[in-house]
Amino acid sequence: MAPVAGALVELEDGSLATTSAADGTWALDGVPPTPDPLIKVTAPGSPFPYPVAYNTFPLSAGLFQYDLQVMDPILYVLLAAEDLLAGADPNKLCLLFGAAVGFVSMDYPQILQPIEGVTIGVQPESLKVHYLNEAGMADPTLTATSSTGAFYIVVPDATAIPMVGLWGTKPDEPLVSGPIQTRPGSFIPAGLIAPFYVP
Repeated sequence: MAPVAGALVELEDGSLATTSAADGTWALDGVPPTPDPLIKVTAPGSPFPYPVAYNTFPLSAGLFQYDLQVMDPILYVLLAAEDLLAGADPNKLCLLFGAAVGFVSMDYPQILQPIEGVTIGVQPESLKVHYLNEAGMADPTLTATSSTGAFYIVVPDATAIPMVGLWGTKPDEPLVSGPIQTRPGSFIPAGLIAPFYVP
């Protein structure tokens, strides 16, 4: 991962905004503690713009579980290529990209450990879960997470599927995630956490 300078970081409703510094850092002052608003990130890109990113963690929990993330536009297109070639509207498509992880250390900065062998469930069932192999490539032969813990889901039309449910299953390792609200034309991190993980 690399820091992104000049990214517009704002509350989804646009009431507060700032831009990231050269090292990718940023600060928003005066964020209301409740209800938890989403953060929207729009990063500059050349020659292709970054997809708009929404980070779904609750702000009241701080930035300890998810740092703000944007996705390289070329990777976004590669992961969504099958759906785009099938006719999905890029302005309606939403890409959920996540990992099954457990906490090795709860002290900030928290250290996360990817979890291998997690089967990801998704609702609605019409959506397909794709797993990434150790090289970071989508591998259709995988039926559970590799040692990277990474997976992604393409929502071809986020206007028709406004909410996605996620869960993970592995013997003796339940993984949880809140429901994820989709956004048309965007990228959304979608982590699954093992709350009782022991490395």
